[in-house]
Formats: sequence, C-alpha cells, structure tokens
Amino acid sequence: LLDPLVHALQALLHTKEQGAHPERPAQLQAIADILISRPPGHMPQPALADALLDELMVIMKARTAQAELARARFALAQLVADEAAAADLRASDPWPAVTTPDATGMAQAMAQYIDARPDVLAAKSRIEATDKLRDLARSQRTRDVSVGAQFERYPGTQPVNSIGFGISVPLFLGNDFSGDIQRAEVDRYAALDGLERARAVAATEISRAASDLKAAGERRARYDTSLLAAAQRSADAAEFAFQRGATSVLEVLDARRTLRAVQLEALGARADYARALYAWEASLQSADKLPQLPAPRPAP
Repeated sequence: LLDPLVHALQALLHTKEQGAHPERPAQLQAIADILISRPPGHMPQPALADALLDELMVIMKARTAQAELARARFALAQLVADEAAAADLRASDPWPAVTTPDATGMAQAMAQYIDARPDVLAAKSRIEATDKLRDLARSQRTRDVSVGAQFERYPGTQPVNSIGFGISVPLFLGNDFSGDIQRAEVDRYAALDGLERARAVAATEISRAASDLKAAGERRARYDTSLLAAAQRSADAAEFAFQRGATSVLEVLDARRTLRAVQLEALGARADYARALYAWEASLQSADKLPQLPAPRPAP
C-alpha cells in the first residue's frame, strides 16, 4: 500500500505545479478570441499567428495538467479510502531537499542495514524453523529403551507371588527414518540458500537505490542551480530586446519555449529525485520501523 500511496502523492504535487498559474490560460484565451474574431482582411501577420499558436498550445497543456491533477486526486483518495474528499486534496508539502548518501558510512553499515531488513529477518526465521524440523526428524532415531518391573500376587496358586522384569529396545528394522532426516536437511540447505539470496538482493537494492539517488540529486541540483536561472535570463533578455525593437517575436517565442521546456524538465527532475529518495529510504527500512497496519473494523 505504501508504494502506490507515495507515487500518488508525488503525482499530486507534480501536476499541481504544472497547473500552478490557472489565470494565464484565461488571459491568453481572451487574446486569442480577439485575434480570431478579426475580419478576414485583418488577420494577424505570420509572426502573430505563430504567437497565437504558441499560446494556444500553452492553454492545451495547462488543461491537460488540470486533468492529470484531477486523476491524481482521485487515485490518492482511493488509496486513503476517502473518495468523497477527492476534490479537496492538496499537496501542501514542498519537494524534499537534496541529500547525498554517505558512501563511507553506507559501506561500513551495509551489513547492519541488510540484517535489519524484513526480508532478511524472514529468511533467518525460516532457517530457525528448518533447524527445529531437522532436530525433530533426528529425534525419531532415538531408541527409547524401556525397562519395567512387575509384581503379581494370586492367592490359592503356587507360587502365590510372582515377580517379573521386562526391557524394550526399538530395532528400526523396517524404517530408520533416513528419508525424513534427508528431507529436513534439504529444506535447511534451501533455507540457507534463501538467506544468501535475500542478503544479495538487499545489498543490490541498497547499492542501486543509493546510486539512483545520487544521480537524481545531481540532475536536480543542475536544474536548480544553473539551468533554470540561465533559461530565465535568456527569456528576460529576449523580452527586453523585443520591447525595444531589437529582436523579432519569433526569437521571443523560442526563448519562451525553451524556458517552459526547462521548467518542465526541472519539475520532472524533482519528481524523479523524490521517487529515488523514497526507494532509498525503503531499501534501508528495518522491521521495527515498519508502519503498523490498522486493526480490522468489526463486522456490523
């Protein structure tokens, strides 16, 4: 349940930022209506037509983002069993801050992280269970030697009193339980192999999650520190030059498209980093930190 819930929250925040300015499409639509309503002899020049097409594309993308936002809300509401409040769901938390795993500390604590994982603990429990089953199978070969004594008295008979001694020793001539013991040994070795596989899978998942988190963090940092600012400066310079007649409207549109593309890529980088951070934290999750499931509701 946790994995789709986290993805639904991230999708809600992602689509919320895509449609963060709902008033701009309304303004652009008003401008587009004015240009389209002109008589055939007063149609806009090719540059203005290109500008109109660009703004209409922005309107369509904004509406698509709003539809994705609605789908993310309904998906999240279904996961938290509150479908009636789907329209009121808001992603209020900011994007997680960029953190880099400590490679040295990770290498030193790798065994500790691996042994605390629930799948590894479950594999260890299976080994303990097979050990007990093996001991139980071996115990069937133990010869339970029974020694007994008996005293009997029968008045009116000769002799009146009698004493008897008995001993019982199992011979295991028909079945020495070797099959049960061998099967228990095979099960134990299979459990040992399962533990090694669980440890290998855990080590691979932790290493891969740390690598993905580092790469996603570096990608997001590049957008936050340089690419977004550079694209904004380029768009501002194009707007400034256009207002003073030093450039054409096509160059302004190209700068706007570039800025919008960089902003969307930066948003995708933030979402990728949030998913990588969640995967890394999940790979280090220990059994004692797992969330407790709520108690089942009583039947009506």
